[in-house]
Amino acid sequence: MKKTFNGGLILLSLFTASLGVAEEEEAPALTQAGQKIEARYAQQLENLRARLTKEIPFDPAPTTKEARDKKFDFPEVQIGKDKKNEDHSLEELLAEEQPGKEPPSQEEKMASFTTSDKLDDLLVKFVVLLDATPRGLAEFGQQSKEHFTLVERLLSNPGLMKRMLIADGAQAKRMRKGFGPARFGEAILIYEQILKTSSKSKNGVLNRLALAIALEHALPVKQTNPLALENAPETVDPVKRYLHYEKAYLDGELDPTFKNLSVWSLRMVVDGDEPDETLAWGRRMLRNFRPDHIYESNFGWRYVGIVSSNVKYGSGDKKYDRPELQKYQNILMNG
Repeated sequence: MKKTFNGGLILLSLFTASLGVAEEEEAPALTQAGQKIEARYAQQLENLRARLTKEIPFDPAPTTKEARDKKFDFPEVQIGKDKKNEDHSLEELLAEEQPGKEPPSQEEKMASFTTSDKLDDLLVKFVVLLDATPRGLAEFGQQSKEHFTLVERLLSNPGLMKRMLIADGAQAKRMRKGFGPARFGEAILIYEQILKTSSKSKNGVLNRLALAIALEHALPVKQTNPLALENAPETVDPVKRYLHYEKAYLDGELDPTFKNLSVWSLRMVVDGDEPDETLAWGRRMLRNFRPDHIYESNFGWRYVGIVSSNVKYGSGDKKYDRPELQKYQNILMNG
């Protein structure tokens, strides 16, 4: 069965100006090429909005004045088991009475759209343009011809855009009052870098892993290094992070259920701020120090049980931290 978008996403996408886009913080100036790219995507966004608005039914919510002027025939409040059946939605209260005919519910109005993928290609492109914003794509695209080509390639690939959106889209920078543009340009750049680096990343769980890393690391993840480590990378290298997990998976070091994880679930696996060396140490430590946790049948505790069994709450022993150890190693040492 093909996955389709639900009615809520359709309505939210079409009839909101933005999805949590925050105030810009010193956005880089657009070059002449950047201005042309922004205009190009702004026009595409509005064309898609107009086209989809014609295709999808939408009943705007009444204005405050309309709601005040409307005379409601409120039902008598019922107490007891029949109360739920007597409740009426705002839509039902606003509907004109037609004797013998019940007005269609919102679910009934949207049924043909939530069960069909006919508009999915248009919707995914619309949502990506809306979430990334024409300005955000222009800032990325103006950096080089390769970057602009990457964005164009992504926008012409509805299947990939759908997979990205189902996995919650590309990361965005947290700003004063929300988030900046979703970094789909950076995500497709990382994704294609991984595909070029490893021939094994094109299918199955390793392809889902590549996409998860691309989406999660579209906004660079600041790396937490041992204090004594000089010239350490400031951010996690997404391609190296992929290669680390690819090797661990092929070597049989990961949980047997790893191969079944979705792109969205894999994002929670690869979003850590620790160096790859600390990840490898953590797996060795758990196998040698507390192998009982690895075989815990309760998945809710399998990988967090050590926090309960070996980590002391509080920061009183932080003074014993060793500079050659990474943060998470010190936490366990002080436990």
